[in-house]
Amino acid sequence: MNKKIISIIYIIFLLFILILIVYPFIEIDTGSKIIQFRYSDNIDEFDKFTCYDDSYSYSEKRNITVTNIDFKKFMFFHVITVSYENGNKCATEYYLDESYIEDYINNAEIKYNDNNIDVAKLIENRKAITGNIRYSGNDYLNEVGYILNGKHQILFIFYIDDLLVIQVGLSDESPKFIAYEKIEENFIGKRWTRTSDDTEILAFNNDGSFTYYCTCGNPVYDSDIYEYYKYDELTKEITLNSTYGETRKIKVIEYDSRILKLDFEGERRIFNLIEE
Repeated sequence: MNKKIISIIYIIFLLFILILIVYPFIEIDTGSKIIQFRYSDNIDEFDKFTCYDDSYSYSEKRNITVTNIDFKKFMFFHVITVSYENGNKCATEYYLDESYIEDYINNAEIKYNDNNIDVAKLIENRKAITGNIRYSGNDYLNEVGYILNGKHQILFIFYIDDLLVIQVGLSDESPKFIAYEKIEENFIGKRWTRTSDDTEILAFNNDGSFTYYCTCGNPVYDSDIYEYYKYDELTKEITLNSTYGETRKIKVIEYDSRILKLDFEGERRIFNLIEE
């Protein structure tokens, strides 16, 4: 009886070897793992399009992201177990959507925040830059521990020049990144005021028209003649154009979200933003 069992096992084994000879490998796909039996340990098809830190790779042919590969040697052939996720995870390896930060601001439970970081305030007047980019900063002193959607996370904040970078997760645990750039302040399309002998209202409108008058109703700086303007960002000069083809120059000294400083042919005038 034992000899018969051994003979059956031997025949099955020979059939298995024969199959391996006919086919390069035998493969079983469970939906999350690919198990291959093969003579060689060649895994070239899983090594293409490797992600940044080599923690996983993308197989274009199968459209899967390989998260782990395990090798075992059994007699004279190899057993290769490939764990994977569907799709190209490498394409979004470090991508953090702006909605995550909004969710953090509105819903996160803060566990520790030693530096009292106000993320909402930090990103105010900044525009989000999203992409599959890994940023490397040198200031990880600013961190916040929190719980969001039941998951413990760490948020790191650092700057690269004027770029504000937010990193979610530790560097060795597949972190995600989002960056925020400054929104360039613009004095155009807003109304400004200053008090001289009377209160003056100034505006460089989006349609290229120029208005400058006092609350008494009279035009200031011949704005009834010089009705249009052009602004040169490079020279920081505003050129006023009259209906008679004449021009005048106004020099932009500096401006921010609330103050506009101009040079009217040698006369410095400071305006404050009219909140609307």
